[in-house]
Amino acid sequence: MLSTIFQSPRWLISVGRKDEARQVLAKYHRNGDVNAPLVVLEWQEYQSRRN
Repeated sequence: MLSTIFQSPRWLISVGRKDEARQVLAKYHRNGDVNAPLVVLEWQEYQSRRN
């Protein structure tokens, strides 16, 4: 269970692993396509929350 928590996009972003966070989003939402509209939208939401 802990590995799942530590692999969450929010946690990865919080520790500066942004590229990996985006890959996790893509993996679970669009079979690895980081340019899929849903992945892009979620990524923008994560980024706006961090600012």
